[in-house]
Amino acid sequence: KVKLRDNKLFYPIVYFYRRLKKLRNYFKAKKFLKDSHSCPVCNSKDLSLDHYTNIYFYIKCNDCQLIFVGNPPPIHWLENFYQQQFLNQRQQFHSEDDWNEWLNFKLHTFKCLNFSPNPPYPGAKILEIGSSEGILLDYFKSKGWKIKGIELNKELVKKSREKGLDVEYKRIEELEDEEKYDVILAFHVIEHLPNPVLAIEKISNLLKKGGILILETPVSRNWESIDHLYFFSEQSLFRFLSRRNWAVLSRYKYQDGRHKEFINLAYKLQKL
Repeated sequence: KVKLRDNKLFYPIVYFYRRLKKLRNYFKAKKFLKDSHSCPVCNSKDLSLDHYTNIYFYIKCNDCQLIFVGNPPPIHWLENFYQQQFLNQRQQFHSEDDWNEWLNFKLHTFKCLNFSPNPPYPGAKILEIGSSEGILLDYFKSKGWKIKGIELNKELVKKSREKGLDVEYKRIEELEDEEKYDVILAFHVIEHLPNPVLAIEKISNLLKKGGILILETPVSRNWESIDHLYFFSEQSLFRFLSRRNWAVLSRYKYQDGRHKEFINLAYKLQKL
């Protein structure tokens, strides 16, 4: 049997197809700007085309410096994509030692944010959005917290439940507002969401008055990925949070432990 890739025309055709898709995105971006859209963070109309690929076109807000995908994929596509992310994650963390290293790195982040992992009172409740295999939830459970997690990878939900953790396959907007939490964790979540404005409002509704949100997101362009829809700068992230009645208690900016060119920014925030 002759494989398609063995055909000498295969790669020229693929190259031409990708160039065609990229050109189409250029014209879609021009139409997007002509239609007078506004920045999802600061509502500014001062937008421009940052760059475009054969998959997405990226729009820049010249006011707050946010960069966002102008043609995001449908939600069902993202949910299917996250089912595959489990395999990628297992390749990144091969052993229990790798996961312990990751946990210690997160505990160091908590320390730098002046956030104590001990519950403020017996039965205090903590929610993690995007809880993965439940490494953090398992740790907080051992400290005496009443824990809850949501995750969009069904295999990771299964693994978490096998550990005895309360984790559900749910999106943020599907959580009931009646359940209130003392602390919510959102590590590398907000850049993936179709609508971070609605998500941060939902998080606000889920927190008790005076509750704490620990939020972390990349602030370097090196993090560009097919599932990253928003690229915050320090300026745009601060504006995004302060405009929605969040008080910044502390912040911690650091290089990623495995990829030094990646810069993350973590916030300890309080609901006003």
